[in-house]
This record gives sequence, structure tokens and C-alpha cells, in this order.
Amino acid sequence: MYLPPDLTRYTRQTPQQFMQMLNGSILPIQVTDPNCMFRLNEEEFQFDLLDATFKPDIAIRISRTPLMAADPRTYASMSKFVEHNLRRYHSTLANANQNQLTRPLSLPPEMVGVQADGKTEVLPLGCSINPLSSDPFKNVHLTPGCLCSIVDYKVVRQWQARLSKPGAQRTAALSTGGFEPEHSSKNRGVASSSTSDPTCASHPLTIPKNNLPRNNSPFIARVFTGDNFNKKFAAAEKLLVGCHGRAVNVIILDDDPKHIEVDPPILRLYIHDGVITCTDTYPYITPTGEKNFDVLIGLASGDLMWLNPMKQKFSIWNKNGCLKKSPVTSVEWSKCGTFATAGFADGDVMVFSRDLEDDEEYGETPKEPVYKDRYMRTYRSLRSNGSGGNAHVSNPIAHYKFSKKSIVDMTTHPYYHNIVAMACDDGYLRIFDLLKERLTDLQESYYAGFLTVSFTEDGKYLLAGGEDDLVSIYEFQGVSLLAPSNSGLIKLVARLQGSESWVRDITVDRHRSKTGILYRIGTVGDDGALRFYEFQPRSLPKIKKVVNKRVAASRTDGKPVSSRKPQSSAKATAMRRVLNSKHGKNNESVSSISSNPNRRLSLMEIMSQGSNTSLQQLQFQQQQQQETSFDDQYIKGNYIFSNHRLPCLKTDSGSSGSHLHTAAGLKNCPVLYPICEKEVKLGRMSGVYFEKDYVWAFVCTGDMIRWKRP
Repeated sequence: MYLPPDLTRYTRQTPQQFMQMLNGSILPIQVTDPNCMFRLNEEEFQFDLLDATFKPDIAIRISRTPLMAADPRTYASMSKFVEHNLRRYHSTLANANQNQLTRPLSLPPEMVGVQADGKTEVLPLGCSINPLSSDPFKNVHLTPGCLCSIVDYKVVRQWQARLSKPGAQRTAALSTGGFEPEHSSKNRGVASSSTSDPTCASHPLTIPKNNLPRNNSPFIARVFTGDNFNKKFAAAEKLLVGCHGRAVNVIILDDDPKHIEVDPPILRLYIHDGVITCTDTYPYITPTGEKNFDVLIGLASGDLMWLNPMKQKFSIWNKNGCLKKSPVTSVEWSKCGTFATAGFADGDVMVFSRDLEDDEEYGETPKEPVYKDRYMRTYRSLRSNGSGGNAHVSNPIAHYKFSKKSIVDMTTHPYYHNIVAMACDDGYLRIFDLLKERLTDLQESYYAGFLTVSFTEDGKYLLAGGEDDLVSIYEFQGVSLLAPSNSGLIKLVARLQGSESWVRDITVDRHRSKTGILYRIGTVGDDGALRFYEFQPRSLPKIKKVVNKRVAASRTDGKPVSSRKPQSSAKATAMRRVLNSKHGKNNESVSSISSNPNRRLSLMEIMSQGSNTSLQQLQFQQQQQQETSFDDQYIKGNYIFSNHRLPCLKTDSGSSGSHLHTAAGLKNCPVLYPICEKEVKLGRMSGVYFEKDYVWAFVCTGDMIRWKRP
């Protein structure tokens, strides 16, 4: 039970004084209470989607650690149920039962106060504290609260079995038969299941070096393990990783709530200093059939923790800010699990190798960029260790600077391992080519900064949301046959509207989606609502084009100028119709045909492939052509791609520079509205996760709800 200091009884303060302290303190907790699991009232928390009803199954709360002097204090999140229990504890002199699986709980009543003029207002915890007061974390709106990830080994096995088939590694991302699980964190808040890549099979993954139970490091404060730790981990098929404050919890999930043990969890550890700001998970199965997974944890102190819960080992990168003294705001594992990428609050990005240790002298010496561009600086390249050699012997193996604002979220393309999308608080979405170490695209937001970014699991679309209360959908033209080569890699095709506050997480429901035809999308944000959208690329609303007055100017005879398309475009349109008719109209791209002769693959070349060639095969052939056409100057000496031969996409960023895309107006882009929304009313929400039989929603206060699919 959360207890404020010196308030366990009424011997020193009256109830009225306690209520004043409770309303005036931003987080009046002294100890960490146990995790708990409970049921919710179905009438209050169920919602309808089309002709189906989602009913709440269970709810789990991850407890928060008390605040310390160096912790971020702004917008500290506390569960409404905890606040209600705290008030009831000091009003009835009795402890509140938190584990309630038999009697469903309803929403706690709001604490209402009366102002001097007679008007009433809701008095939340910390109502008398200025939320914009001085904060050592600086980024007051990026204090995340509870961060959760779900690891499902059934999905990992299915993906690895699919990739083990001959030729499946190259065509998996372009397949039209269904979705494959992508590795993303969204950040962001929530992280979905990820898999190991067969291209890295020849490079076995190492494990951290330091032992959790017998550690002497001041970084780890306390470690708790459940009974039969090894046996339960070996039998577990689904895991929940919850990080709240300075606590890391690993819980084994089950379909039956009675078999879920949350107090105590299978593993819990407390970090001595620094609030957890971002996480990412990487589950994999070794060649011997052993299950394993790594957790990457970023802290406000600048430290980066690499944790292996099953082996009970850990390692620390950037320890005590030896490389960079700035809070970590985003982390991500590479697709092969060999490298980790971290974004910092000052706009820097560092790449770490799990096989190397930190270069403690790197942060002490003044750094001069080895390469300068208009939109970025490179301080340590993948083709050099910063001292003139080609062998990387220490971390970071790469160091870039993109902005002066925070890199809030990042994600890698599910197939092309050199394409990284980054959401930045300065209002730009960046597409980075890790092979050439160049920015290919900079997309301006409609308003303010980006907070989350995610690829669809087929790699054809990029979803981004942020402080403009919108979700923008960009077509990734790297897999499009008809996209011009000089237009960048992304193109805005639609927006999702309906959120009433900042968007924190975007997830595609792969169980209710069909690639290229229908995408079911779930979003959550600071308004505390869960929303579902349906995006159909072929059925987007039409946008009425504004007629250019110059084009419609009158001729000398008084007749308007003809707006007929050029002959080359008309021929291209005719050839596209012939192509669609021969291949069953299976063109899944929403890009328009360009008459530019420098496009990646001409339609005449496509037609010459034969009428029996499918569009998927043509994409595969084009992708093979792109992979084999790399110049050796980009691969030779590159620490990542020369050693691991990961799939890459050839970009033109080296020749034509970055493509700067301006924001389109609301009337110049198709807008889609939610097909369902549910106001959970439990506070800011950080993530949403889709399973085959359940839907999860994660709240920043530590509460997470599981709805059962109808």
C-alpha cells in the first residue's frame, strides 16, 4: 500500500490536514506496494466494434517506485485506484484489498473541491503543484510513466519456421499472403514481438557479463526472483515486461487469470538511480531450441541497460555518462539483435555493439565531426573507429547528430535493415540510410513534434503520430515499382483524425488486417482513449484538386487552355491498365505513375518479363537488382553490413541529397475517422497491443487492461 511519510495514523495530523497534504503533494508515496491483478466492471469498460463487443477480461497494475531527489517530478503518474485506496485508508483506518478477482471494480470517484466563488472542480493528486516547475529531466512532456512490452514465443516460432523455407528470407517482406511480426518498440512505450534473423545465424548472440544475484554494482539496488525460476521460465510462452519508475518487472502471462502470478513476479529488480524512460525487447530461440530474450532499458541518467532476465545477467553502456551526459529517450534492437540504437534528449543517436565495451575516453575528448551535412553531423562512422582505422574496438560504433531536440522514437524497416525512421520533437520525421549514413527524407509535421513512428509489418506504409493529434500514413516507395527515384522514400497518402490530444502509440492489428487491402490500426494517447481505424489504400476518399488560375488562363481566342495530360503520361496510364489486367489488378501501390525516365523500373521492362509473371515476382526481381547494384565503397569497411550481409535498399541519398517534404494541409490529404473509440478514463495511455484472442491497453499510471476478442 502506498503510504506518505508520517501519515500511517492520525496521531500527528487530522484528516483535514491529511487531505490538504494529499491534494498538495505531487506523489505522496513512501514505499512500493506489491503488483496486483483485479477485474473491472464490464458495463463501464466494455466497448463495441462494428457488430462485436469487447469485454474486459482482467486488469494488472505495475507498482511505481517512490520518487527520489534526482528523479523527474513533472507529471508523475499515479493510478486512480491507488489514489482512491490511499484516501480510503486514511479515512477508515483500514487497508484496502487490491487483489480483487471475484468482485469487479468500478471507476473510482473523483475528488471534488469547492472554490471560493462556490464553483466545484476536480482535485487530482498534485493539484497545487505547478506542472511546469523546474525539472532536472528538462523534457517535461516526455516523462513516460509505466512502459510495458509483451513477448510471445508462439509468434517467434511461426516467424522462424517461415524464414527457414528456401527463398523465404528475401520475399517475406513482400509477401501478400499475410502479416509477419515486426520488431518495433514503439515506443515508444510498448514493444511488440520481434524475431531473430537467419542472416545473422553465423554470428551467435552473446549474453551480458555481470550477474544479477551476485552483483556488486551500485547500479542495481535490489533483485527478487520467484520460486522455481528456471523451470517457470523454460515453460513460459508469453511474458510481460513492465517498467515503472525505477522498477523492472517480468511477469509470466496465461489465458487463465488464476495462473498469472504478479505478486511476486518471476523477476523484479530495482535500479538505484535514474527513472526508466524507454524500453525495447528482443526475444529469440537459439539453434538448440532454447528460449531467450534481451531487454534494452534507457534511463533519464543517460545510462543504457542491457538485461537478460532468463540468464540473470546485465551490462551497462554509457555508464555514468562516460560517452554522453544526456537522458536516453528512445532505444531499439536491430533486426538481428547484434546492435542497439539509442536516441538522446539532445538529438544525438548512438549505435552500440553487444560484443564491445565502452570507450571511456570518447566522452572526455572534444569531438569534431568526420562528415558534415546540411541536416546532420557524423562524429563516428561505421567505416571508421574515429582514430583513422577501420576496426571497431569499442562502443559507440557510430555517433550522429540530427537535431537539438529529443529523438523520441525510432523504428527499422521490417525488411530493409539499413532504413531507420526517427520521430523527433523538433517537428520532423527523418528517414535515415544506415548503410550510406545519409538522410534520405525529412517530413515536416502538420504541427509541433512527432512522438511515435511505426512501419506496417509488410513494410509498405509508415505510420507517424505526435503533438498535432493526427496519425499520418506515408507510403514507403522503396517497395513500389512505379515510384520515381527522385521523390524520396515516403509519400503522404492519408491521415487519421479523431484524437483529442497527443498520440503516443500506433499499432497495426495483424490478426484483422490483410496486406495491401485492409489495415486495422489502433492508437492511444494522452486523452486516455483507445481508437480503431480501418485504412484501405484502394478506397481512399477523393480530394478535390484546386484549379490553378494560371493554367486556366484564356487563349487569344477566348477558349481556356487544355488541361490534357502529356502523351507520355497517357501512354504510361494505358500500359498500367494492361499490366493490371494481365496480373489480376494486383497493383497494391497508391503511387501515381511518373513520366520521369529515371524511375527504378520502366513499365516496358515489366511487360517484357512475360504475362505469367506476378507482381510479387517482379518486386522480388527488382529488389534483387537493387541489392546487387551496390557500389563497393558503401559496403567495404562498414562494421555492420560488411560483416553480416543484411538485406539493404539502395537509395539515392548519396547523389541528390535529402528530400525535404513540406506538410500538406488538411484539405489536401484524405482523412479517415475512427470506426470505434473507448474512453478508458484512467489517465494518459502509453501503448496498445493486439493478440489473436485479446487486446491490451497500457496506461501510464501502471494499469493495463486486457479485453477478450468476441
